[in-house]
Amino acid sequence: MNRIFFTLLISVIAKPLAAASFDCETARARIEKTVCADAELSHIPRNLELPVYPALLWAIAPLPELKAAPRVAPHPLQVEGKLDFGCPECGYFLRADGGKTYVLIHDVFLGGATATQLAVLRETSREARLVARGFARTDDPRQAGFDNQHCVYLHQAP
Repeated sequence: MNRIFFTLLISVIAKPLAAASFDCETARARIEKTVCADAELSHIPRNLELPVYPALLWAIAPLPELKAAPRVAPHPLQVEGKLDFGCPECGYFLRADGGKTYVLIHDVFLGGATATQLAVLRETSREARLVARGFARTDDPRQAGFDNQHCVYLHQAP
C-alpha cells in the first residue's frame, strides 16, 4: 500500500517539473534553468512575449536650479546612440546613427556623482550604444536635447 502511495506521489510531483515548453534536459541559459527549477514558472507558454528592459546605467537627476513652471507640456523623448562629451553642445550628449546629437546635460550643470559616472560611462563604453529616456527640451527649438527639469535615464541598448 505504501509503495503504491509513494509511486503516485512521485508521479504527481514530477509531472509539473516536466511541463516546461522546452526540454529541461538541454536547458543552458540561466532563465531556462530557472524555469525548469520552478514548477509554476514551467507552465508559462513558450510564445509569451515579455517586455525587455535594458540595464539601467545611470539616472541624471533633475536640476533644482532649473525647476520652473513648465510652459509647454513635456513630450517623451527616447534616443539611441553613442555617449560623447564636448562642444558645440558643451556637455554630454548622445550621437544618433544619422549624426544628430541630443544633449543630455550641459557641462555648466555637471557636478557630483553625475559628472563622475558619465565620465566613467564614456571611457568604459566608447563603442557601446546607449538609450536615453526622458523628456524633450521645449525652451530652444534649435537644439535637440533632454529637458533637465526631469530625470534622464541612461540604459544599455539591447
